Amino acid sequence: MLVCLVLFLAGCSPAGWGIDNEFSGVDKISDESGNEQVKYEDLTAEEWLGMLEPGDFKGYGFTIATSRLYRFVPEEEMAGMVNPVLKKRNELVNAKYNVNIKEIYYEESQLFNKLANAALAGVQFSDLLSVTMPTMAAFASSGYLLNLFSVPFFNPEASYLNTETVKRSVVSDYMYAIYDRTTFYQEDFWCIFYNEDRLPSGAGDEISRIVKEGDWTWDKLMEYAVYAAAEVMQKRSPDYQKDVFGLGSHSDKNGFSISAFVSSGLSLFGDTYHKKLSYSMDSDKGNAAADKIREITSSKAYFGLSGEDASKAFLEGRLAFYAYRVEFAKKVCETKLNWGIAPLPKIDESQTNYLSYVGSSAAGLSVPSHQTNSGRTGMVLNAILAASYVNLDEAIKTNYITFCLRDNDAAIMLSGIFENPVLDIGSIYAKGFDRLSLLTDETILKAINQDVSFAYLFLNNASELEVINSNEFR
Repeated sequence: MLVCLVLFLAGCSPAGWGIDNEFSGVDKISDESGNEQVKYEDLTAEEWLGMLEPGDFKGYGFTIATSRLYRFVPEEEMAGMVNPVLKKRNELVNAKYNVNIKEIYYEESQLFNKLANAALAGVQFSDLLSVTMPTMAAFASSGYLLNLFSVPFFNPEASYLNTETVKRSVVSDYMYAIYDRTTFYQEDFWCIFYNEDRLPSGAGDEISRIVKEGDWTWDKLMEYAVYAAAEVMQKRSPDYQKDVFGLGSHSDKNGFSISAFVSSGLSLFGDTYHKKLSYSMDSDKGNAAADKIREITSSKAYFGLSGEDASKAFLEGRLAFYAYRVEFAKKVCETKLNWGIAPLPKIDESQTNYLSYVGSSAAGLSVPSHQTNSGRTGMVLNAILAASYVNLDEAIKTNYITFCLRDNDAAIMLSGIFENPVLDIGSIYAKGFDRLSLLTDETILKAINQDVSFAYLFLNNASELEVINSNEFR
């Protein structure tokens, strides 16, 4: 077991995962003389920092206002690998720019007034801000955040960043937050928890095998879910406080539907990086996905409650499957459940990779307006991101493996879940921009809940799409 775990941490690659570059080791290339060279993107955090612009900010206290504690400075009593990595990251940034990173905690409900007052007075509130997506979107639409493309020195195309998550968080030429391992956003990736005791004998091993072979789909999950909910399937009025169900979600049905749709790999707009919003998704594929999700949420096997009611049902052993954030593993591991973890299923066999939906609870990094030295902010932001390269990701995984997960299969599942995050501009910005909500989340939900064709919705939204391109993100 220990040998396999060490191989896992070193990056071994099980066959058939259906995920590009899953568990790939350090790739090598050869120059003309045949000498082995390390690829550019395989530089260490220290090497990346060495390539950034020089600077000395004389011991400046660089403040990050956040609603999430201990993601930028260590918690002294926290066990595991994360604390040493946070400490090392801050030491690297200090050595590069002579700044001392400080974390200031606020409830998100407090932040709006504080940020608004600072903007009104024309003074700096903090150097960086880290809040959840809905709060960030509200700040952006109110003009309290800088467009990151306007921050001097900030490099959104650096190879130490996840190119896909960067591109999918940009609308036209606007980017108000960057989502990266720096902020522990991996803990907000959605996945599937399952209770083996509610499934047929040997189902846990079968699920692990199916996932590794790339054949884990919603159809397969629902086969198991219907089996687990056999009694409820025969009832006219289920009891949500006592009955056993096949599948539940911490989000309500609309939230679950959005996460299932986005994790299918379908995107209403496709590439929005420095491009105007334009519907480009294949309508027929979108309709097929909407039909599949509607079938799931209308099944009697689907648990009708959400939030803490749904979490309680899973923890009590009354749900076979539960869709929620990775961080929920910290609670599940405290129970006596015979449980496992898996990625969100593919919408069907044609989907190439498993994709982990990054929920709206994820916190990014933003730059408040009215910076006293925006050049310094951009340089230190680059340094924080570069110093988080690989090491923090591995530390978070190691903590989960050490303190939460039950076996090697779960460790392999977690690594796959971390591998391919998927962001959606609707999830990121819709709560702050009403027009964008109409064109994104509300459009997807009309297709799922009301069985309206995407082709019709795209045509119907055309004028509103032009308005948002002209007025909101121009």
